[in-house]
Amino acid sequence: MQDLKSERQKMQLLHTYNGQALSVPDMMQIRPAAKATGLPEHLLRTLVKENRIIHIKVGQKVLINIPKLIDYLNVGDSSMKDGETA
Repeated sequence: MQDLKSERQKMQLLHTYNGQALSVPDMMQIRPAAKATGLPEHLLRTLVKENRIIHIKVGQKVLINIPKLIDYLNVGDSSMKDGETA
């Protein structure tokens, strides 16, 4: 895990545009994201289908923005009113 972090730091230094460092978000496909978070795959697929989490489609693959997914899990769905359930 530490090697992965150091590799990301090196990559972030390499990504620049007009002299500004660009940060590249951590993206995962649905199955690895489900394993990493402990969430069921069908839940992530539903969240993607309903556009409730940040994702991109690359061909047939769906890549989930992991930091945004974690934010979503911590905050919840802001479109829901108090006392309302999904």
